[in-house]
Amino acid sequence: MKTQLLLFTENAEVSSVTNGQPGGTLTEKKQIGEAFAGFLNLFDVVYHINGQQTVTLNGDKASGISSCQVVLIGNKNGKKMKTTMGVIYHDVLKKEEDNYKDIAVIRKLDTTMVQRNYLQIKQEIQDITNSEIERLLNDPSMLHLVIKK
Repeated sequence: MKTQLLLFTENAEVSSVTNGQPGGTLTEKKQIGEAFAGFLNLFDVVYHINGQQTVTLNGDKASGISSCQVVLIGNKNGKKMKTTMGVIYHDVLKKEEDNYKDIAVIRKLDTTMVQRNYLQIKQEIQDITNSEIERLLNDPSMLHLVIKK
């Protein structure tokens, strides 16, 4: 979470909209970090699949829209649960400094680590899927939801 906070200025603002309804607004880096950490701590795995990103530059300001798929895997009532949602970020940025600052390397990744993480996430998703299929097949009240080929 600390590395994500490097993306925000001290006076940053994050507003959320869910199903067209405005949600809360977080202001300042500290409040954003606490809220994000509190939410993300509810899950064992948080995975973002980044999609299209469009950035428009205008002098010392920039605006951007990016989309991603977020997969959250956690436990609910002792069972693994997966939540998948589409997220669209609308960013407004302002150049505050003339020079870039180096960001400390937290961990160097190699292809073996990335592949291992991918396979682990893939297996967890498969396990949850199999568990849910088994649950549906073993519950007579849910059998109508199963399409057999």
